Amino acid sequence: MLGRTAVGGRQYLAVTPVSDEGFGTGQHKLISPGNVHISWWRWVKDDWIVVGTEQHTESRARNILVTRALGIRPSTGEIVMIPVRDAHARSDRLVWMAKDGTPRVAISYSSVGAGLMSGPPKIEEMNLETKERKIVQFPTTGMRVWHVDADQVVRLGFGSKSAPYRQTAMYRERDRQVYRDLEEGSDGIVHLPIPELFTKDAVIGLDDNASGFRSIYRYDPATLKRGAQLHTVDGYDIDSVIKDDTEREMLGYRVMRDRLEHHWTDPAMVAMQKTVSAAVRGAQADIVSVSRDKTRAIVRVGGADAPGGWFRYDKDGDSLVHLTDDNAMIGFKRLHPVKTIRYKARDGLEISAVVTAPRGRSGKLPMVVLAHDGPYARASERWDWWAQFLADRGYLVVQPNYRGSTGFGAAFMRKGERAWGRAMQDDLDDAVGAMGAQVDPARVCIAGIGYGGYSAMRAAQRGAFNYRCAISYGGISDLDAHLRYRMITLGGDVRLARWRNTPADVLGLSPVDGAKSFSIPMLLVHGDMDLTALPDQSRTMAEKLKAAGKPVTYVPLAGADGHFSRSQDRLAFLKALEAFLAEHNPA
Repeated sequence: MLGRTAVGGRQYLAVTPVSDEGFGTGQHKLISPGNVHISWWRWVKDDWIVVGTEQHTESRARNILVTRALGIRPSTGEIVMIPVRDAHARSDRLVWMAKDGTPRVAISYSSVGAGLMSGPPKIEEMNLETKERKIVQFPTTGMRVWHVDADQVVRLGFGSKSAPYRQTAMYRERDRQVYRDLEEGSDGIVHLPIPELFTKDAVIGLDDNASGFRSIYRYDPATLKRGAQLHTVDGYDIDSVIKDDTEREMLGYRVMRDRLEHHWTDPAMVAMQKTVSAAVRGAQADIVSVSRDKTRAIVRVGGADAPGGWFRYDKDGDSLVHLTDDNAMIGFKRLHPVKTIRYKARDGLEISAVVTAPRGRSGKLPMVVLAHDGPYARASERWDWWAQFLADRGYLVVQPNYRGSTGFGAAFMRKGERAWGRAMQDDLDDAVGAMGAQVDPARVCIAGIGYGGYSAMRAAQRGAFNYRCAISYGGISDLDAHLRYRMITLGGDVRLARWRNTPADVLGLSPVDGAKSFSIPMLLVHGDMDLTALPDQSRTMAEKLKAAGKPVTYVPLAGADGHFSRSQDRLAFLKALEAFLAEHNPA
């Protein structure tokens, strides 16, 4: 079993045996990839792991985010950098892992060019054991993303032409075949699937159906023309396809409705899920990993009101064995109830929101509007330590899925375009009225992390709703500076680029430019190792507020990142949050 943990303020990969003889005996091994943030990890084979890392570095007087992939051998602690050559800042996209038993991986990355700009990406294969390398796909003008099948054949390239953001694509059915350009539609755009799986006789991909909801389709492997719709979920986007170990067959798919759901299509997985669910009472049981022969699985059991834990399922013995808890102090104890509501925004748009209510409390309660990060993300019914902490202190917590949140279809996403600080902000404000008699409207604060932190600052700046206070962790105060940082370090995001090229869209929307307009007390907390939003975003905001004579509490956290990866950072933040609320909006 492979996971991430933090010990003494430093991140480690923990490799733990899941056999009856090994688990729970303290035989797990901690592996440190260095002073970096661990963003993802995969088994390549039983004795090799590939890991994605992030860290800040100074380049030409600029603070940039650098991502890299590492190969790690748990048995010896050996670490191999992938790639080591002229890699651009963002160079950690894992394209494939070999299925023939060799520790070969392929990474897509761009070479650094003039300034900090990068060219089109190439794909480099590396054998982690022998250190042999070779280029399997050379950079091609206009191509930004490559897709590869289970046989490690590069099949599809996707990018844009010189005309601003005009899409283009090239495709081939088999190895050594010449790529061909795909046809544009009547709107001048190549309408492509998101390829999830290349089977023997089809391509399985995600695309929007006629109603604008992402669904699973079958595509002709020769022409990539869309064929039959295989699966769809009314009112929601399908998130991803679940593949088998060979990456040649589909086992099921994931969709986020009110909560994350795994829908199995493979008969063996359907049977396993039925057995596992029957063994668990009053909680959700999700199969998150399965053995190659589908006889053993790792199962997460829990709910939105309990952190839960992890189990091993064995088909042969029909047993479900407890492995570990997500939170040893809470375990499976149920805390505060969580549900999803729906309300109408002021323009009539339906918004869903996750509500966490303090157990045993009634009457008009104080409330915290908790804005999710992203903004291309969403809130759902899952264990949320921040919301549970606030409910435990007596606050009703509402997490709206404002327009632009993901998972609710293309039309809902488009309503978030150029709506930062405006209509998206209105959706947050409108959540207060949606709670009716449950909330005291004179005792409401707003809080969030990342983009949610921006929302909290923006609410304090514009004063459209009479909040009592605002709380931001790792928030964004200067939109233009943040967009410049994202464009440099992440290689360019088309959605951000389109927005930044129209300056009028961000004019007046940066809280840092309106410190004199802040009307309520502000708590700003920011980790100095935050790789998502630079610490200057909060530091400068605090300085501007102090200069304007506005009430502000600024708490810098040494060594903290933007994800609350360390328990000590969560604890420090919650202490600051509790003290701030006790002063400005006591429960």
